[in-house]
Amino acid sequence: MSDLILLSEYELYVQTLYPNDEPSANTIDDFDLLSFLISAASEKVQTICNRSFISAEYTEVQDGHNTRSLLLDQSPITALSAVVSLGADGTTSNTYDLDFVRIDNSSGIIHSTSTFFPDGFLNIQIVYTAGYAIDTIPKDLKEICLNIVNREFRKNKTIDATATEVKLGDYTIKRSATSDVDISTNDMIKLKNWIKII
Repeated sequence: MSDLILLSEYELYVQTLYPNDEPSANTIDDFDLLSFLISAASEKVQTICNRSFISAEYTEVQDGHNTRSLLLDQSPITALSAVVSLGADGTTSNTYDLDFVRIDNSSGIIHSTSTFFPDGFLNIQIVYTAGYAIDTIPKDLKEICLNIVNREFRKNKTIDATATEVKLGDYTIKRSATSDVDISTNDMIKLKNWIKII
């Protein structure tokens, strides 16, 4: 998963919150820790939401249900490249004219205005682009990541960001990005509208 915020955005955020403090990252170790926390916070948010927010191309295969609409896994849809029906052998049996396929960008639903998507098991293939460019990620998602990074940076400034394990006495704990950051109740509440129910 890709990062939802940039280090420069975090620096501006800190300058706004704490105008009289020293710069947040003033050593190589600080930059390493902040880079780790930015990635960890971004991954945590996307994991909780069951989706990726960064723009990418997807190829998805779904069951047809003799309906005119299909709900895709990712949104917002920014481009539709192809919609095809697959035969029993997995080869293309019909290519839909994209002039007759409408996109509900925000919901991730495509609608055929000319025909139904036929019944079948994994018989409809959709190739599309969905997500946000880094400069168009919604402000509330960025704010949640900034909150997580700030909280974790201020309490964990002594963590070695490159370590894959942390030793505590006789115990060794394996680190993973999402287990290293906590999300506040307030930020969880803000995320509720972004969570994709699977």
